[in-house]
Amino acid sequence: MSERKVTTIPVIPKLEHLRKVGIYCRVSSVRIDQLRSLSAQASHLTKTVLNSARWRLIDIYLDFHSGLDDNRPELQRLINDCKDGIIDTILTKSVSRFGRNTAETISLLRELKAIGVRIIFENEEIDTSKYESEFLITLIEAFAQEENYNRSENILWGLEKGMKDGTSQLYNRKCFGYRKNKNGGLEICPEKAEIVQLIFDLYLQGSSILSIIKELEN
Repeated sequence: MSERKVTTIPVIPKLEHLRKVGIYCRVSSVRIDQLRSLSAQASHLTKTVLNSARWRLIDIYLDFHSGLDDNRPELQRLINDCKDGIIDTILTKSVSRFGRNTAETISLLRELKAIGVRIIFENEEIDTSKYESEFLITLIEAFAQEENYNRSENILWGLEKGMKDGTSQLYNRKCFGYRKNKNGGLEICPEKAEIVQLIFDLYLQGSSILSIIKELEN
């Protein structure tokens, strides 16, 4: 009697047992490099969700935020969807992408944790469902502080390197009264030179900024 060949079929979780995942991505401007970063964030996190048998992608929330603009409509939409039970798990790239600062991140974390929403910060490998609130807050503060320090160090290193090798544009930006020559350097723009000289003369005579503006308008 031949042996029967048995094929094991994996159990497919029912839809109601799947985690309802919302992906949140944010960039600080609409520059080309930032838009590419946003696309890469969304693409990578989408693949992460789709590769999990126990997750179901509900929606993707994308914000373009600058330091001068407090309006983040997609984050507000995400929070509202969490309150309505549409989303129960948030997947985001890092602590810094979720909140603008530590205080805001902790406030959002407390608000979402109170309604049973789980947040996963991929870079830091933090899953809010696995930690007590106070320990989690301490952890996030430490990550945020370290990230700010590293960001500052990287910026300073980049500026110093650019000045040493001559590639820095910090002191070579086009401003009023100057224009770029064929080599990319600054040179005086003759037709605007008289205006620049007038501004300096008025300032040296004691004119205020407002009076100089009025004189230029006249």
